[in-house]
Amino acid sequence: LMVAHATHKQKDFFFILLQSELGDLYKVTLAYKSDVVDAVNVHYFDTVPLATSLCVLRRGFLFVAAQAEAHRFYQFRGIGDDSDDQYERVAVPLRADGSVAGDGDDDVDDDDDDD
Repeated sequence: LMVAHATHKQKDFFFILLQSELGDLYKVTLAYKSDVVDAVNVHYFDTVPLATSLCVLRRGFLFVAAQAEAHRFYQFRGIGDDSDDQYERVAVPLRADGSVAGDGDDDVDDDDDDD
């Protein structure tokens, strides 16, 4: 069951991120000629906290509005087209009002461990 999605569109390409009920993200792309879709490509992308909403920002960030924990930002290094592409995870704790917690001097936990 897919519970959240985000669409990213640029001039020459687009992709969709889908999140499963387990938190797994899948990148979906379409192969098409003219206006006819030839194939739907689905690739595992990453696992993030279960979200109520996802948003891919033009500057290369993914915002995850988490259901049961702090919202998070992740920064892309690539979009997963090549097996060598990597991306950096940057967790930014947010307050309930949406502002960034801390002033930059606080330690931020940016690893995958569940706290």
